[in-house]
Amino acid sequence: MTVAIAHLSDPHITTGPLAGAPSEGLNRALGRVLALDPQPDCVVITGDLVDQGSPQEYKILREVIGSFPLPLHLTAGNHDDPKALLEEFGGTRFLGGATGAHYKVDYPAFTLIVLDSKVPRSAGGHLGAPQLEWLDGVLARRPQNPAIVCLHHPPIAVGIPFLDGMRPGRR
Repeated sequence: MTVAIAHLSDPHITTGPLAGAPSEGLNRALGRVLALDPQPDCVVITGDLVDQGSPQEYKILREVIGSFPLPLHLTAGNHDDPKALLEEFGGTRFLGGATGAHYKVDYPAFTLIVLDSKVPRSAGGHLGAPQLEWLDGVLARRPQNPAIVCLHHPPIAVGIPFLDGMRPGRR
């Protein structure tokens, strides 16, 4: 069975005079996803969903993605505020029904796992022992199915010094 996931990142939805461009860019990207044939099993937006982490920015994000017909999952990035993200999207399909910033969604052919690598007041990422233990448990539940692990910060070196310096656990 083939698994297809559309991956988007860093829409940086904002308010004020510059609000239109990021919202329109995300809307166009989602439109292109809908034009794919075959359509993906789901869409994941891996962080920096908004620019400042404000509740109003998350409300605008909800306006952009609210009627998107495919499963769509959100990941916190370093520009995001997990508390504000959870206030707007906690318990919804956009967080897999979860009330936390890390969660899993079981699809028939795979498990989608979203991790929260945000470190407050830092561009870099980190995954603590409790979250990694949770990840081990999720991975052990369905060993016969592939697991897709999503997080904002690159978990491996990508060859771009700026991004490599943000890798989880690197300080």
